[in-house]
Amino acid sequence: MTAAVGHPTLRLLRRSIGPYDVVGLEPGNWRDVDAALLGRAGAKKSGRT
Repeated sequence: MTAAVGHPTLRLLRRSIGPYDVVGLEPGNWRDVDAALLGRAGAKKSGRT
């Protein structure tokens, strides 16, 4: 995606986004985000099920 706009990426580090972080996650793993945290982060529900 970044190369498409002229900025090739050699390495991408994501440590946190808002209240979410990657502490304790191994590469390739993920953590579910509960609805209460989404509400606090200002996310809107899409209305899809």
